[in-house]
Amino acid sequence: MRQQFIASLPYALTGAQGRVIEEIAADLAHEKPMSRMLQGDVGAGKTVVAAAALVTAVAAGAQGALMAPTEILAEQHYRGLSQLLEPLGITAVLLTEARAQATNAPLTKRWQRPKHGGHRHARPHPARCGFCQFGADHCG
Repeated sequence: MRQQFIASLPYALTGAQGRVIEEIAADLAHEKPMSRMLQGDVGAGKTVVAAAALVTAVAAGAQGALMAPTEILAEQHYRGLSQLLEPLGITAVLLTEARAQATNAPLTKRWQRPKHGGHRHARPHPARCGFCQFGADHCG
């Protein structure tokens, strides 16, 4: 499914993007949780790398989350990722603080609250989360 995603992109990946996507896929195949920092300038293609990791997780039967520091960026990611993921049969869902609880409730039923507190953004998370990406504003 990851190769199908890459082939469907309207542009070619850079060598670095392709290499990192394969490294992340190899990490996700292990039982040990992956912890990785992906750095790059604005427009360097970090989001497509995260999207490929999401596709890898979904192909393995897991769920995933991509978190953005602002609702505007979350909406941009949602629109762009929806167009790329829907042809693969993957449904992207936008969850924001501004959305009504009634709208979010059916989506978050399948998610569970973290058992251990401490993280300032402790929100419900997927019951079988295979990949979770945080933006720089979520770290620190």
